[in-house]
Amino acid sequence: MPIPMRFDHPEIMETRVAVVGGGVSGIYSAWRLKLDGKGGDFNDVKVFEFGNRVGGRLETLHLDNLSERRAEVGGMRFIPDWQLHISSLIQHLRSREHPLDVIDFPMGDDRNLYYLRARRFEKEDFNVVATRYDLKSSEIGVSPDDYFVSILNALLADCGKQIKKETKDGAVTYIGLTRQEWDEVKQDPRFRFGHKPVVEQGFWNILAEMLSPEAYQLVTDAGGYHTLTANWNAAEAASFIGLDFIGAQYKTLKQGYDAHVAAMAQEFTKQGGEIWGHSELIRFERVRQGHAEFARYAGKLKLTFQDRGRSEDTRTFIVYADKLILAMPRHGLERLELFGTDFDFEHPENRRQRKLLNSVMTMPAFKLFMGFERAWWADKHLSSGRSISDLPLRQTYYFGSDPSDGHALLMTSYNDAGTVSFWKGLKEPTQSARYISRNTVAMEDKTPDTHEATPAMLAHAKVQLAALHGLEPHEVPEPIASAYKDWSDEPFGAGWYLWKPGVRTWKVMKEIRNPWPDVHVCGDCYSSLQGWVEGALNTAERMLEEHFGMERPKWLDPRAYLGF
Repeated sequence: MPIPMRFDHPEIMETRVAVVGGGVSGIYSAWRLKLDGKGGDFNDVKVFEFGNRVGGRLETLHLDNLSERRAEVGGMRFIPDWQLHISSLIQHLRSREHPLDVIDFPMGDDRNLYYLRARRFEKEDFNVVATRYDLKSSEIGVSPDDYFVSILNALLADCGKQIKKETKDGAVTYIGLTRQEWDEVKQDPRFRFGHKPVVEQGFWNILAEMLSPEAYQLVTDAGGYHTLTANWNAAEAASFIGLDFIGAQYKTLKQGYDAHVAAMAQEFTKQGGEIWGHSELIRFERVRQGHAEFARYAGKLKLTFQDRGRSEDTRTFIVYADKLILAMPRHGLERLELFGTDFDFEHPENRRQRKLLNSVMTMPAFKLFMGFERAWWADKHLSSGRSISDLPLRQTYYFGSDPSDGHALLMTSYNDAGTVSFWKGLKEPTQSARYISRNTVAMEDKTPDTHEATPAMLAHAKVQLAALHGLEPHEVPEPIASAYKDWSDEPFGAGWYLWKPGVRTWKVMKEIRNPWPDVHVCGDCYSSLQGWVEGALNTAERMLEEHFGMERPKWLDPRAYLGF
């Protein structure tokens, strides 16, 4: 589903609304303004994207030799039970005849593996894992989910809330708090740990008082993500874990998870909207009153872009706009050269805006995919979901085989935080990129955008896969396809972002949507669902309703809660 992006930038452009960033929140904002603005004041909108594709941190790859398996190197799934915004959006786009087929994203069964401290266990034997850790007697025989449930319930006790665990016919169900209930709890003065509000504390700091060092390490290792137990805002961490990682049921799209962004982009451009690729925003400033040469632009925002499509020289172009939507995360905002403008984050008068910008911290993330002639892991009775190790692989996900030829896809490694540096060190600076994205790239543009794994990556991955699955390295077949994505690379700077301890998110989220007059920020970075499409959509919709006078769309489930 290639996107009709444009690259023939004129020297000067004008628009009522300039959207910078072609990720989920940017495309959603432009799509809503164009299609639902009903010809109003902000119907004239243009999108400016750094690269040659839309989707941002959603990117579905079609690897060679894998006809039907899709490699999701970015976001890959959603939770329909409570992520009602993305669920409603997909249903709405489907009703407009876009091919968006919702399918299960299975998480495996009790035969999936743990490989911790050089020992291999099936998930059903998790209690045996405890023998590899020097736990207190009260910590033995507790599953990762039960660890988190007991931690969250201890924090919630004084608020009169709890996560309940029910077992019926051998199946365990967790009944937790809704998003709105979590947001209410965050502001509740009774939500405390020790003598301080939970929101003022780091999650690791709290865990260090609730768990032994060995239990903390076990929870971190077995959870699959370093993010979960990192030292971020404990109130946000509790909400995040309670909503997602305890008993969640996931879905995805058969055509690739970025296909819904492609559908919005297609509709936007068919209605006359323009998406300009290879457009790097350098700076923005307010045109002063009284400047004779630019009298027609007085009071407007002047945006200076670099045309990244020109390798032989550096060419800039100018866009004048009434309103600016910065649909980008902290790293993108920090790249801007705003010195000497009214919007310089370092200027003393912008201390408040600088504080808003700094309210989140980065979390690197990396994915490595390998395709094989057959699903050799099926010999170990593994069919879907993930196995978890404390090796640099961290999480390994199994995907199905192509029915035509049996070729199979493995997400060999999904890792974050410190383990990203392991794979970063195995890159080759001179390695060429290949063009293997399809859904969201520009029509007729063949600019390379994704790297195949290096020989060093593949060699290390095979050794670790062998350890995880109880094989010798030579028993792991040579892959027939591969790809990796390091989201800490430019221009993204991170896989996702985390709120810092002490940040009152219910205040920051509202303020950063409009840090200066006519300037707006949206995206999952400054949402209560960081790393999720739902968070990106929520912040964009909130911004459109509050600052562009738009009505909530009729297709959005009335039960949908958009957060602060």
